[in-house]
Amino acid sequence: MEDYSVKVNLSNEKKRLDAYSLYSPNFYFESFQKTSDSSPEWRTLIEANISCFTTKEFKKIIDLWINEPSRVYPPIENSVVLSKSTSENIDQVLILRKLIPKRKKVDLELSENITINSTDTVNKSQYDEIYANLKEKYASKLVENWQEKTDPSKFIFEDLAIASWLISIWSSYKKKPSFVDLGCGNGLLVYILNCEGFVGYGIDQSSRKIWSLFDPKPSLIASTITPFSTVLKNDWIIGNHADELVPW
Repeated sequence: MEDYSVKVNLSNEKKRLDAYSLYSPNFYFESFQKTSDSSPEWRTLIEANISCFTTKEFKKIIDLWINEPSRVYPPIENSVVLSKSTSENIDQVLILRKLIPKRKKVDLELSENITINSTDTVNKSQYDEIYANLKEKYASKLVENWQEKTDPSKFIFEDLAIASWLISIWSSYKKKPSFVDLGCGNGLLVYILNCEGFVGYGIDQSSRKIWSLFDPKPSLIASTITPFSTVLKNDWIIGNHADELVPW
């Protein structure tokens, strides 16, 4: 009899599982939760706060999510990776996978495209400089005039960080790209990018109080996104909250 046992580094395995255990989502597939009173037609399906030790550990969590989606999505039994490739120009991994449902008589198999972008594509010193500049220009004024019920210390600095990352990438382009932010929410990211000279707009199902307070006015549209009829001709599609735009 041949021995086909596989040696496992228990120390590394424990670190991997400890990192993954921090991801403890709440699921609302059976009893949908409202996102807010101002958006009665939207529902939260999965809710989670994600924390991680290091970039290396985070990448391990992403690998686990790709290869074992049943740990994240209860309706999924497993997945089959159909193809995996690396972009020639930037540090980007492109994956096509098939999701196999548990309820095979009820749910159809889904094909899903996954794009993994590494922050290594952004020069850290450049990013830090852009972030410091945006923080100095916008942070204090936005905090003082924040009209939403949400915590400004979270959303303002989060969107400043996202804008800094995007601007860092776009700075290498010969021509400034256009963008659309799907599910733009408070519109802050669109406001920052518009103020920095980038042409684009945000779409959300309902407007927010803060939209009318932005000066100058960003391009924000209150509208329902219909997948089969909405036409987008922008260079970049931003989906900071794209998880709220899918059925599961």
